[in-house]
Amino acid sequence: MEFPVPIRCYTCNLPLAGRWLTFLELVKTFRKEDGRPEDSEIQYLTTETKVTAEGRALNKLGLTRECCRVKLFTHAGV
Repeated sequence: MEFPVPIRCYTCNLPLAGRWLTFLELVKTFRKEDGRPEDSEIQYLTTETKVTAEGRALNKLGLTRECCRVKLFTHAGV
């Protein structure tokens, strides 16, 4: 059983629930553009580090606050 997406950010109260499915679709699209499989791991903080598919999806959704980004990015369904 999957946990529901938080309706709002606990910190700033920004609505999040309506963005979950869009976030998943954007991540899938950006991973395909990068040629990266859906379940692949990423090495972070290397000299070749660039914005990940997940980061680009959060940017495209307009989620600039760290509190909101963490709520979506760390949700159990990702």
